[in-house]
Amino acid sequence: MDEIAEKAELSKGTLYYYFSSKHDILGALQIENMDVLFEWFTEAEKDLDDPGARLIALSKTYTRFIRERLNTKCGPYILQQGFDLTKMSEEIRQKNLDRIEGIFQFIYNAIQDGMDRGIFRSDIDSVKMSLALWGAAIGIHTVSVRASGENASELAEAVSDEFFKLIPRGLMP
Repeated sequence: MDEIAEKAELSKGTLYYYFSSKHDILGALQIENMDVLFEWFTEAEKDLDDPGARLIALSKTYTRFIRERLNTKCGPYILQQGFDLTKMSEEIRQKNLDRIEGIFQFIYNAIQDGMDRGIFRSDIDSVKMSLALWGAAIGIHTVSVRASGENASELAEAVSDEFFKLIPRGLMP
């Protein structure tokens, strides 16, 4: 809260004039971050036709996002604690859900495109696989933060790179 108030040049008490709870403040920060990630994902997969290459580019972009956007005092907190959508105002909750769906679509689209083109196996469920990959990416970074604290970037990047090297091969028939 101190960091947010300082950057906003407001007192902590004034923050609650604009937000009804700390959950809404975290939700607003998450919306801002997801908007950035959406832009970065859009740029990362631009000009990439191969679905496997798109998945790897998305993974590398997510790692860059964690390193550059969440490498703050509140970044590890967000990764460690997460946020409870049920405690947010309806407006902030819905904006978060919309952003989450938009981010998820990048992964889903790459997998579904690979399946539609016969590059990836047809016996997988693209929604479940997309959720598994998204969950794994979040998990890798969350565990790295918990295990390594503020020096988690290198560990998370190395683990993420190894994991995502396997994904296109695992999806191929």
